[in-house]
Amino acid sequence: MKILFFLIIFQSFLLSCGTKEINKNNVQTEKSNIQINDEKQFEANYEILKQIPHDINAYTQGLIYYNDYIYESTGHYKHSSIRKINPETGEILQKNSIPDAYFGEGITILNNKIYMLTWESRQCLILNIETFKIEDIFSYSGEGWGLANDGTNLIMSNGTNIIKYIEPNTHQIIKTVSITMNNKPISLLNELEYINGMLWANIYGEDKIAEIDLESGNCKRIIDFSELRKFEYNNPNAEVLNGIAYNEKNNIFYLTGKNWENLFKMKIN
Repeated sequence: MKILFFLIIFQSFLLSCGTKEINKNNVQTEKSNIQINDEKQFEANYEILKQIPHDINAYTQGLIYYNDYIYESTGHYKHSSIRKINPETGEILQKNSIPDAYFGEGITILNNKIYMLTWESRQCLILNIETFKIEDIFSYSGEGWGLANDGTNLIMSNGTNIIKYIEPNTHQIIKTVSITMNNKPISLLNELEYINGMLWANIYGEDKIAEIDLESGNCKRIIDFSELRKFEYNNPNAEVLNGIAYNEKNNIFYLTGKNWENLFKMKIN
């Protein structure tokens, strides 16, 4: 959740954006500045293979598939958590609360360690993958939103159109990439997943995912998943799509949203 305080501080980054109302504690959030020149940039064929139960109390911030399990981070102060989930049944196999002072955000797993961002605290928690206990913490500048990795470095978003590469041992920023589409910046990049050399990013405030070429910073397409909303029609607390996990071995995606009752197992072209 990025609330009104965020909008005031970062207004200069988002002057070109419109606004829309969504259910975020009755506050207003910005709409990403997406410029589509070709409708094919919205096209994607996908198939829902299975609807898996998802905890509607999980304010999903991060999602990743690792060693045959799904790991999920959830947000809100005093309610943030890290979870291990059976990807076929949705059963929560393990869950640890995050200290109340932190608002949990995106996660990734690198070198058998869980890295978890926090929103306003500007600290990344490094968790033991077996016990979920915090083993180390490092600081970064700005807010923490989404997190992924390319097998070597951490890849982080902060709500702007800038993606940061962070070396996991020194915790130093080694590269930044500006994300654009049709020469216009795309901001509000949220939960991240690194897939076959491309970065997939949920766009905060919308049920859409951007597929990004990190070499050029160019967004190749925006995939519209708003049709998934029809499965949440009996869930008044369902908020924005947020959560991409990828099983590389089987080319299977798992998508969910904040407080959604479904985790979708999918094939995506």
